[in-house]
Amino acid sequence: MSQRSQASASRRAPRINLLRLIDPQRDSIKGAWRLEQGRLLSPEEFAPRLAIPFRLPPEYVLTVVVERLQGDDAFAVGLVAGQFKAAAVVDGWRGAASGLHLLDGQSAENNATTRLGQSLSNEKPNTLIYEVAPSGIRVKCDGEVLINFQGDFNRLSWPAEFGPLVPDRLELVGSPHARLAIDKLELTVISDPDKIAGPIRQPQPPEAPAETSSAKMAPTDDHRTLAGLLNGPEIKPEPPAKKDLSKAERQVRELFGEELAQAKLPDQKKALAQSLQQRALATQNDPAARFVLLTMASEAAVEGGHAAAAMEALEELANWFKVDANTLKLEALTKANRMANSPQLKQEVIKAAGELIDQSIEADAYPVASKAAVVAQSAARPFKDSRLTKEIADKKREIERFAKLYAALGDNLARLEADADDAEANAEVGKFYLLTKQQWSRALPLLARGSDEAYRSLAQRDLQQPTSGAAQKELADGWWELGRLERGAGKTALFKRAGEWYRRALPFLPALEREVAEQRIQAAEAEGGDDAANVMYLADMTEASFSTDTNRLEKGHDDAGNELKVNGQPSPKGLMMQPPREGMARAVYSLDKKAKLFTADVGVNPFPYNAPSSPLTFVLLGDGAVLWTSPLIARPEQVVHCEVGVGKVINLELRVLCPKSNAGAKAVWIEPRLTLK
Repeated sequence: MSQRSQASASRRAPRINLLRLIDPQRDSIKGAWRLEQGRLLSPEEFAPRLAIPFRLPPEYVLTVVVERLQGDDAFAVGLVAGQFKAAAVVDGWRGAASGLHLLDGQSAENNATTRLGQSLSNEKPNTLIYEVAPSGIRVKCDGEVLINFQGDFNRLSWPAEFGPLVPDRLELVGSPHARLAIDKLELTVISDPDKIAGPIRQPQPPEAPAETSSAKMAPTDDHRTLAGLLNGPEIKPEPPAKKDLSKAERQVRELFGEELAQAKLPDQKKALAQSLQQRALATQNDPAARFVLLTMASEAAVEGGHAAAAMEALEELANWFKVDANTLKLEALTKANRMANSPQLKQEVIKAAGELIDQSIEADAYPVASKAAVVAQSAARPFKDSRLTKEIADKKREIERFAKLYAALGDNLARLEADADDAEANAEVGKFYLLTKQQWSRALPLLARGSDEAYRSLAQRDLQQPTSGAAQKELADGWWELGRLERGAGKTALFKRAGEWYRRALPFLPALEREVAEQRIQAAEAEGGDDAANVMYLADMTEASFSTDTNRLEKGHDDAGNELKVNGQPSPKGLMMQPPREGMARAVYSLDKKAKLFTADVGVNPFPYNAPSSPLTFVLLGDGAVLWTSPLIARPEQVVHCEVGVGKVINLELRVLCPKSNAGAKAVWIEPRLTLK
């Protein structure tokens, strides 16, 4: 539909008052949005976000009346266009520019939709009209066209600095230097052939049986939190009833009948699987259809011998429903191995089997891990690769060792099931996860409730994440002394933990204590043996891309060639990047899922200034999704630790955001490193 005919249609179409649907406490993604006397007020912080609980049609007009009560900064709307999403920014960068952010990966201040200069008037209402049609996007302010984009929506992408993508939802985005009041938020549905548009309503409790008051609300498909929008509902429902699944399958087979019939070859099966999965993710408020689409996507991939695509569909199924993901993956993997008829597909099976083994070991699903190893052996046999054969055999022995030790915990696991505060059982199970599996996130809460005083005290302090150098060193000393009493893998695990806390304490320690800490860090690395060799520093890697204000990424030295230091402490493998004024610096690294952990500290080296003019925010992203964000860092003595799992990350991105002047904004990622798989 042309935009002229769209405007005509919008005059005839019904209009929906979206303000009436908003509950700020429920719908805020970031920041304390609030409603006062019918006005929606934004908080003043970096990129506060609110998702509007309404399913959007493919073609619509959004009318917003917004008043900037104070400040000169941006108002943005996250527009959904087809399967893509971008932020329509008005008065971004303190009134410097408006445009679609991002277009072709380029900022709204420098792309084909950029409109320079301030557009919003202060202390008076401004009427913004956002027209979204299959042909493009147009935004008008008080009748004047600000943004006019005609082209493929696949050129649009969501700016990662705003936070994780929430698909299929309109969003309102504020800014740190403006207080905004929204008086009108009205949607006009222009074209909705599938009749999908409508509010996302909160589930109503089912009527309780007369004889009990303990009936629980049935799980629903609604997504009331950011986690739900990104990863499925927080409380995952059981799979739908068989009759609902049968009905949904008939509908899917009718809808995709031609594609199902034509998909004969492996690549056609893979394309069909991807199409079914995409439709599943676009399906709203129909859990049976989503379940069937994802199941059929996995089956299509398996029939083509594409193990990776099958695993991806089942991973998505597990995000939305309470299913035994590892068992389903094993079944699919076994079938995919039988269907794989080329070396490339066999290699895909081997890789998928390795990932399933690691996931199953992590979840203590040792029978699944053992069977996955058998599949890997079968897929590897035609290659006659002795190195690969040995790797799989070694992994099988590791599975057997873990399984035997886990089985020995049987009584303690049963006691914990009966009483989560059983001190002796907590201590024994906690030591298994720490000393044997080195799963600190599972071990520490158990040990903190355990009967072993030494472990309990250290675990409790570790969980509190001390921030002072003295407390960090004291905790490191404790783990170190405990490590002296252990042998083998347990000693290595405790020394490594001590080493991590010594690293965090280093910038705060006096000279002699720092020297002792550095020696112990080196000893911990030596004790780690293969683990220490399995660490890769980003400074030793080649960046896939980077951008900074100076067009340089400094490694181990500052921009003057001096030894790189933060708060007086050297960082020989550190990365220094200076963001532009009111902008960001970034560096991207290709991991291809080969790393399992990212570790670094972050801080500033503002020389010749005492501190950066603007506080900086460090952000770590994996495949465009935010994995970690630092607090604002404004002084050299502020050093913040970052430790994030990156096992599924293909592309890792380091960003530094600078909201104002970049004088002295010399951001340092201190010794950033990867622990490889």
